[in-house]
Amino acid sequence: MLEKAKLGGLFLLNSPVGPRELWDTLPLSVQSQIIEKKIAFHAIDAYRIADQLGLGHRINTIMQACLFAISGILPWEKAIAAIKHAARESYARAGLRMRITVDKLAQYRVCSGYV
Repeated sequence: MLEKAKLGGLFLLNSPVGPRELWDTLPLSVQSQIIEKKIAFHAIDAYRIADQLGLGHRINTIMQACLFAISGILPWEKAIAAIKHAARESYARAGLRMRITVDKLAQYRVCSGYV
């Protein structure tokens, strides 16, 4: 899974497993790569959050927000603005609902490192 990950890279995992148990569920080879490559490991239960936000199984917006948050590519506020813009473009027919959903997501700031 992490063969191509670079030293100091990021690994964002969608998992329903809680932070205390998650590490032990990873294969030893994955654990070793995270440690050896000094990978910043983050996890989120994106399906649970998508369900709470009324998105069903569409987790792309949640994962995208987390990636922006943990990578520092954009400050959180700019990342949420970019996601809102993308949501308007992608979900034009459901625009209002999607905007409300992204607004709710912006309140979560849900990504946390486990290692």
